[in-house]
Amino acid sequence: MDIIIGIGQVGKIVNNRMNNDNVLFYDNDRRKWGTIVDDTRVIGLDELLDLKENRENRLIIGADNPSLLCFIKDMSPKCGVYRYEENKFIEISTEDIKDFEYDNAEKIGEQNLKKYICRMEELKKEGREKAYQHAKAYVEFKKENIHLPEISSIELTNNCNLSCPNCPNSSLTFHKGYISDEIFEEALKYIPPYKEDTVAVHCMGEPLLHPRLFDYLEKMVEIGANICMSTNGILLDESIDKRLLEIFSKTDKTIFYISFHTLKSVEKWNEFLKVYEKCECKEKINFFGQVLEHNEEEAHRWLEEIGCFEYGTHPHIRHITSHSWGGNVLSRRKEYEEVEIKNRIRNCYYLRQRKIAVMWDGSLRGCCFDSNATQKCGNIMDYEKSTIDPHGYDLCRFCDPDWITSYQ
Repeated sequence: MDIIIGIGQVGKIVNNRMNNDNVLFYDNDRRKWGTIVDDTRVIGLDELLDLKENRENRLIIGADNPSLLCFIKDMSPKCGVYRYEENKFIEISTEDIKDFEYDNAEKIGEQNLKKYICRMEELKKEGREKAYQHAKAYVEFKKENIHLPEISSIELTNNCNLSCPNCPNSSLTFHKGYISDEIFEEALKYIPPYKEDTVAVHCMGEPLLHPRLFDYLEKMVEIGANICMSTNGILLDESIDKRLLEIFSKTDKTIFYISFHTLKSVEKWNEFLKVYEKCECKEKINFFGQVLEHNEEEAHRWLEEIGCFEYGTHPHIRHITSHSWGGNVLSRRKEYEEVEIKNRIRNCYYLRQRKIAVMWDGSLRGCCFDSNATQKCGNIMDYEKSTIDPHGYDLCRFCDPDWITSYQ
């Protein structure tokens, strides 16, 4: 039996070239387990761990990916391992696979600095003086602090007006509150001049609850930041819809989500959609209503109640999995196999790209799922001392695979 690791473009090419009935797929994305892709069954981790014990089987990869190779090495397969390259199967010795390079701070820092210098020059040519000055100041700071992690989100509050079964908010042990002007202004100074990436203004709470939300969003726009915002939609109305769209239209890119936690959330999504459709700059705004896995049937029923029956194909609806927030939602908590945990850590967006999240009180954490701030990565008021552990944290043992590793 041949097991192709990965159902990406390369994996599918390998499958087509083999033209063999005795082929299986394995993929890190658990949502694909048990499905059929290109007439080939996708197996789960337990079956993979059984099959790798049979010396007559083969594990096949289509790319020389360090993380993938280390995943195979961690499994200690008794069967052969091959890389498909130029219509040939090249055997790989697991003993020759190099250890994964976790400590990539300087490498990532140098890569990002080059991007930020290019972005700075673009802003200068565009005549966006305030954004240019911000980028210039950040570039100079980055040159002297190349190893520092970079801000990916600023939590405006961890208070919420709902109590949802897929969220740990109602059982937080971390204190609750609203970000102050002082902490927000300090965080603003250290937002990198991203061109494609966004900075989220949500995390554990409902951002619309913050009385200074619009002022903060305007300040982000001034420095050229792209915005990501997720809301349950309960507090939206036509005036807020228009104000948000006015601000979002001034960014290069905005992602705006309304999650379908209640019927009212769905109704507010529908109302926002009508205003959005009239927006002249809507091509800058990626807008979606979110159907979550844990209440999918209920959300579909709510959509039907407002006359939306095309929820499977609607361009402004996406279906997503409900995760456990790194095990912080005890009813959804699952501890994974060691080989899978290591693989997740090697592919974690936050760890590999060295991202940090600013909490409402200025605390820094290395993952937005760390709802109780157990990682202790520093404080925004002393940002130059911030750090992350590239080898991961205890909550990584419970992290669900569909989110942090870009499978979502």
